[in-house]
Amino acid sequence: MLEHELLYEQIMKNERNLQNCTWYFRVLSTDRIIDDLQYIKKFIKPGMIARSYNHPRYGKQEFEVAPESVGAHTFAMVALVNKALDFIYGENFDRTNEGYSRREILEAVMRHDLPENKIGDIPDDGNRDDKAEGRAERVYWKNLGLYNKDKTTEAKVYKLLREMQDKASDAGRLIHVADKTIAILRTLYEDKVGVPAEMSIDYEFASVLDKKAMAICDSIVDRKCRASEMWTISYFKLKQNILYDRTGYFTALIVMMTLEVNGKWYDWRAKEYPH
Repeated sequence: MLEHELLYEQIMKNERNLQNCTWYFRVLSTDRIIDDLQYIKKFIKPGMIARSYNHPRYGKQEFEVAPESVGAHTFAMVALVNKALDFIYGENFDRTNEGYSRREILEAVMRHDLPENKIGDIPDDGNRDDKAEGRAERVYWKNLGLYNKDKTTEAKVYKLLREMQDKASDAGRLIHVADKTIAILRTLYEDKVGVPAEMSIDYEFASVLDKKAMAICDSIVDRKCRASEMWTISYFKLKQNILYDRTGYFTALIVMMTLEVNGKWYDWRAKEYPH
């Protein structure tokens, strides 16, 4: 493990230099990130455990590893954002500099994918009509707000969700990058337990973004690339979600989980580091 910890520290220094940003290594310490990651994984794992009634005795399919639902994704994301808020603002903060409380931020996280109740989970693979999806999401959030009599809180939560869409505030960017991070952590966990999500490089319906990611992947086994690596490529290179990680916290978790699961970092990224 010591080797991984040293590699983690070197990778994070390289990422900071590559992004030309200020990340505070005192709080991005190896111990802190390991502890937070172990905590967050406890909220990823339940999303892989099917409830007992998923069994032929009830006429349902039995799962050794349950496929991820939108609810499981959100549950794990709440844990991630909770830890991120502790990291950025401290455990007992009242409000962020932008005036958001922990309750308001977590409420936005819980709601962020609720429009998928109506429109489904559309892949973020470059083929999605983001403007149309954004409009549908806003209509759903507005209608949901009709059930809340606290209009002050409702207005703030809706505003924050809009800021998440537009990446227009620190809190909005935090939710956006947390959404992308927890997806990577979940697929890495699936790799770890031996049920990786994979795409064939010959898949005829692969999007342009998918093909770009697969062309970069270090690991291609049986002509397949793992979603964990493809989405990490998107995070660091193709969509550059790393730019919205203003503290380095989310990037640190991705790096640490990758080292834990794969035992090494990606060559395609290491080649970009200054030598």
